[in-house]
Amino acid sequence: MRKRGAWSQTIGRSRGGFTSKIHCLADDRGRPVAFALTPGNVADITMALPLLCRPSV
Repeated sequence: MRKRGAWSQTIGRSRGGFTSKIHCLADDRGRPVAFALTPGNVADITMALPLLCRPSV
């Protein structure tokens, strides 16, 4: 049995159970350029700005 909070960084609790989300930023050709993993109960819009303001490579 796992301890409470063991997945607190990337697993969120929702009506469907424990979930996570992968957010992806793509370029104009549809190629992925940045990813973020969040708990499933985090709103999608909260990751828009962090992905858009990522440092250039």
